[in-house]
Amino acid sequence: MHLFGPVPMRVRIIASKNPDRFSHATFFADRPRKNTSFTWPCPGEEAELEWWSFNQSHWQGPGTLELKIGTFGTRVDLSVTTNELVQHLIPVPASACTGGVLTVTIIGAPNKPAVLFGVPRLQRTAEEPRPPVILISIDTLRADYWDRLEKRPESVQAFHDDSIRFKKVFSPTGTTHPSHRVMLSGLLLADTWNATVDVRTTIASVLRANGWDTAAFNGGGYLRPNFGFGMGQPGKIKDSAGFAYGFNTYVERMEVEGADEDRSVLPGPAFDLDLARSTYTLGVSLERSLTAITQGPGASFFHFIHGYDVHEFRDVARRFWDNARRAYQGSVDIEACAKKVGMHSDDDFVVHWSNPLGTRDRPLGELTDCHAALAALMYEARVQSVAEMLAVYLTTLRRLGVYDRALIVLTADHGESLLDERRRNGQLHWGHNELLNTNLHVPLWIKVPHAKNTGRDSDRVAGIVDVRATLLSALKLDPEPSAGIDLLAESGARKVPLELEQEGKEVGVILADGTLCTWRQPGDAMPHDLRVYDGTWHQPDANLERQCVTTRSLIRQDGSGAAPEVTDTMRDELRALGYIIE
Repeated sequence: MHLFGPVPMRVRIIASKNPDRFSHATFFADRPRKNTSFTWPCPGEEAELEWWSFNQSHWQGPGTLELKIGTFGTRVDLSVTTNELVQHLIPVPASACTGGVLTVTIIGAPNKPAVLFGVPRLQRTAEEPRPPVILISIDTLRADYWDRLEKRPESVQAFHDDSIRFKKVFSPTGTTHPSHRVMLSGLLLADTWNATVDVRTTIASVLRANGWDTAAFNGGGYLRPNFGFGMGQPGKIKDSAGFAYGFNTYVERMEVEGADEDRSVLPGPAFDLDLARSTYTLGVSLERSLTAITQGPGASFFHFIHGYDVHEFRDVARRFWDNARRAYQGSVDIEACAKKVGMHSDDDFVVHWSNPLGTRDRPLGELTDCHAALAALMYEARVQSVAEMLAVYLTTLRRLGVYDRALIVLTADHGESLLDERRRNGQLHWGHNELLNTNLHVPLWIKVPHAKNTGRDSDRVAGIVDVRATLLSALKLDPEPSAGIDLLAESGARKVPLELEQEGKEVGVILADGTLCTWRQPGDAMPHDLRVYDGTWHQPDANLERQCVTTRSLIRQDGSGAAPEVTDTMRDELRALGYIIE
């Protein structure tokens, strides 16, 4: 190891005798008995390593710790002989990176005086203030229902006016767990399943490595903290990285009891009783986010917020139901339908029928126009309730002085078919576990501080796989590795097409113009039975079939992102379709 000798170092003494009460660093219990390494994506410029120490054995005299910083090394002088906290700011040259990664190793020294030390943080030398980053995923939210929402609350409309709306955005699947793996990592489905996760993999891990405090307020369900990435590796299930990877704080589940917590720290109106009772997870998740912000004013943070409130069969406050019912222009008697299927309500709330899943899973031939109308109205009412929850959240962000400087992304993991789209067998579909347009087409609104051309729509074909690359690029961080693209960049050419896959039953791809191509895939057989969606589902002509097959060739049959064999003819065809082929 090359030691470049003493380095210029700024040292600050913190007036505290108790490191356990110091909140800026997580302290280990002792000096490392073996080498301890930390990794970050390469900052790409000269940076500074912030590191805290506490010489708890000061009576034994001063000591040193040896650090290896990338390809260089240095010794940290622990010359403080009192039990006080010391901040070390160590220059990191840009040349210290290897393979796009900066590794800092604290060399183990079991026979030297014990020292408490903090987890090091990497920061740019000429660091601009890190903006707050908020990613909100509304489970099962369809793009069309959100876009056509009438009388949006004022703060939600203001958010739309400050954002870029992407009109053609798709999830790769209709299921919560895999779609969020793709959203948070920017990788293809199979790669998230088989990935060896490291500091560069997820949005949270990259931001935490670059100085953001990362927290997730998650509605639970399939996004378990210890279940997520790398689960497909043989023998790796126990050690795989879950959704909590990269987060300093990960709250798995929110229940409505959280609405009774002390809200005195929040400025302005909190979520009212109706919203607190009618929310399944989102309202409480939003409140927990606001509470965390008030507890660390001015801090750089990343909050991932996820709620199930639009997901099927949640209770909804009566006023939202009444709004949806009044706007209904269909042919059935809604009140009679509600009575027929066993829907019930009290003075404040409307509750879906008593056995909704059993009703939904009945043969669709037994379902009537009543079921279709009620399913759509309950869904619309829940969308309205979510809009009001977001309005309270956005209004409070303004009062806290966070909104204007925050990067905010609003999207969904997948949509929901409400008996308004047909399966391959011609039957109407209710649910989301099939490759249908209503299941895959999701909203995406991105608000970037000080961005130009906001309040506009983009027709660029996009996927939630692009969220990670877009978000990190907006923060001037390295977006690689990623199967997605930066949606805010001028060029939209892709190396990897937008894939589709549903539980091994169907596979597909999305063409550069937004056309959906899907095949049934029984077992390990080659894809067959191609059909496409470009406004309606139909069988493609020979030219369109060729485009689908050629584009799909960029993804291996196992769904991984490894480069497949591409002939010269296919290479030319793919370039003509708008893909970057090297």
